[in-house]
Formats: sequence, C-alpha cells, structure tokens
Amino acid sequence: MPDKTSGYRDERCLQGHTGWDMGKVSPPLQAYFDQLCAIDPARRPDYIEQAHRLLKPGGKIAGLLFDRELRRSVVPRSSSFVPFASLGNPGGPPFGGHRDEYERLFTRYFNLRTLAPCYNSIPPRAGTELFFIAEKPQAPAGSNNENYPAPI
Repeated sequence: MPDKTSGYRDERCLQGHTGWDMGKVSPPLQAYFDQLCAIDPARRPDYIEQAHRLLKPGGKIAGLLFDRELRRSVVPRSSSFVPFASLGNPGGPPFGGHRDEYERLFTRYFNLRTLAPCYNSIPPRAGTELFFIAEKPQAPAGSNNENYPAPI
C-alpha cells in the first residue's frame, strides 16, 4: 500500500495520475480557488495582474462572474435558501460587475477565449452570470515573460 502522506497527492499530480474524483474540490485545492466577486472592485486589477504573474504562458484562468450589480434584500429567517446577493452586507462582498468591466480588466494581461452568458446557472442566478476562459499569451521573442506586458 502506498504511503499517503501529505506529499502523496502532490506526487501523483506531478506524475499525471489524477484519476480520483471526490465529487467536490479537495481541501488542498480549495486553497487555490478565489472568487473575483469577493474582491473589492478597486483591487481587481491587482488580482488579475497577480494571476498573470502566476500562470505560465499559455496557462488559463476560468470561472463564473456576476453580470449585474448586487442589490441587498432582506430574506425572511424562515427561508431555507439564502441567495448569495442577500447576505445583508451592503458594502460587499460579494460585489457585482459587468461584461465591459471584465473585458477591460482581463484583456490587459490575457486573451479572452470565452466571455459568454452562462447557460447552466442555478435558477436564482439564471441570466446574471458570465462564463469566462482567459489565456496568458505567449510572450514575444526576446521579452521577459514575468513582466509581459509591462505593468502600467
């Protein structure tokens, strides 16, 4: 039986042996998932620049984005479902956003492969989410990938 210490999963991943499916994001991977809606809109350019630094050329970042402003409403305590946008924090998070904002943010550092309405959102979010895939471009010959494009 293999030694399944903390390095076991890392080693399996490095070897390309990732055939398990836990049915959810594993705790080690969860630490790497971020939610852009949780980041103050004024700090989003920093997040996207950092994502660019972390990815190798050709690397991708993907996910769902709100395509609306989030209004806070009061949900009756008897309700078993509390919509994300109704958590009662008027200053956010979560924060909303719009397609044109995301295009401006991502195209500074990434090629947008997909930015389209999400067709399989849960019913309370139907028509209010965008699915995106952004790819870090290959750097031009002779440039330094870490600083491509140069920060403004």
